[in-house]
Amino acid sequence: MWLSERQICAYVSVPLYKSTRVLTCLSDVVVRAADLCLCLGTSLQIFPCANLPLLSKKSGGRVVVVNLQATRLDSRADLVVHHTVDVVMTRVICYIIAFLPRTSCEPPLPSHV
Repeated sequence: MWLSERQICAYVSVPLYKSTRVLTCLSDVVVRAADLCLCLGTSLQIFPCANLPLLSKKSGGRVVVVNLQATRLDSRADLVVHHTVDVVMTRVICYIIAFLPRTSCEPPLPSHV
């Protein structure tokens, strides 16, 4: 279901005339509805984005932080991995692929074949 700009702003209590806040309104709506919030390779120091994982957590979502250094959110996250994002996500993707049916892992054939 798509929401209008007016509906999004009403949901997060932001007046419609503050058009610069519309993107923030949309991200708030999406994060509150998320089951899982992945924080990948970020220090979580730039606001207002740094608060998005906490919104997800308050709405019942889980938070995973993957970063080389500790972040201010580590103590509130459901899972913290101090490693590089590329290594962690490569392992996650390989794990997911291992459980997919073999046919779904094969690349599609070119259309001219």
